[in-house]
Amino acid sequence: MDLAVDEADLRNVEVLLARPASSTMLPDQPADLLLINGRNSASWLNQHTGLRADLLRLLTADGLVYHEYVGNANPFDGASLTDREMCQFWLTPLSGEMHTAVPQGDRATTAYFRQKQLYSPSVNKQLIKRMGAALGKVTKRQSAPPAAHLAPIHNKPAPTAKRAASGPKRHLRKMARQMINAFLDTVETAEEHLSRQPVTGPMLRRRGVLQGAGATELAQHPPRYLRQIAHADGVDLDGLRWGLSASGEYSSRKLLFFLFNRPAETEAIVHEPSLHKDAQHGDSRPTEPRPTEPQATEPRYIVKMVRDSVFNERLENECRSLRLLHAAGVGDAETLPQVVFAGHHDGLALVGETAVAGIPLRSAAHYTAECPYVHAAIDWL
Repeated sequence: MDLAVDEADLRNVEVLLARPASSTMLPDQPADLLLINGRNSASWLNQHTGLRADLLRLLTADGLVYHEYVGNANPFDGASLTDREMCQFWLTPLSGEMHTAVPQGDRATTAYFRQKQLYSPSVNKQLIKRMGAALGKVTKRQSAPPAAHLAPIHNKPAPTAKRAASGPKRHLRKMARQMINAFLDTVETAEEHLSRQPVTGPMLRRRGVLQGAGATELAQHPPRYLRQIAHADGVDLDGLRWGLSASGEYSSRKLLFFLFNRPAETEAIVHEPSLHKDAQHGDSRPTEPRPTEPQATEPRYIVKMVRDSVFNERLENECRSLRLLHAAGVGDAETLPQVVFAGHHDGLALVGETAVAGIPLRSAAHYTAECPYVHAAIDWL
């Protein structure tokens, strides 16, 4: 973590190693956030209550404490934080950087994220594919023939023989890629299935726990800075359900907040959702009575936010373009997102747009001369 802090040049962050209180150098200034990194750190703080109390005393009146855990057992003893508000989140993947965050108990939003695959499996398919591609390049270099100036002329294979030899190798590489892709898809499907089962599901749940002033309002409202920016443009976001999708490994990828109306049947927030028993995956076995799993509804707004201010201009240009199209009468609410609010938070641009219901073109079109979806897209353009 020290290296990550140094690389990001986070001068307002101080990393403390879990050591006895007598040998831990505490910062002089009060802290706004205490991040307990890793299960071992949380368990260690449970055993050293003196240091834990010292750390908590460093927090400002509005300071927050955040930690994560996987499974049913919360490793951090929050007894000393009973006077602080708390909100828990469903997170994916099981480890590493968070890509998905939904307030725990909001089963309707969780169902939508599962249905639209707005979550990240624990197996990083792209990383494995890149490693396989790199390994293939290394193997290819190692098996390459000697350089021309070092090899005897009579050892050079004829072009036809070289092509004949490369055919089986190309076929084997293709088969290997297909097998790897099939394996990764199987692992991802198995993880999704196991996460819904009564026995294995609790072991495959990653939770984020935020404690401190204003934490509980996140279970009932979108983040405060979104509501404030929207309110400045005359839009009220209070009471909307929300979920965050932050997938992707590149800083150019936007953060996406999905905001939903809150139907009457989803007003209550349960403390421990049964995510493995979604409506579309019903369980016929006898179970304890529980609320009916809400169907995934379409979002009302989608908020786009940049990760790095260097990409502000791109999102600001999108905002201007959508407003110009709307002013020119191009498109309508069913075909073109409408900008409802825009602004900046901590120097990062964000734009709130109306959500357009539909299905991905790739899942409906068959890309032939007679395809009505392709014709409709061409006509619209």
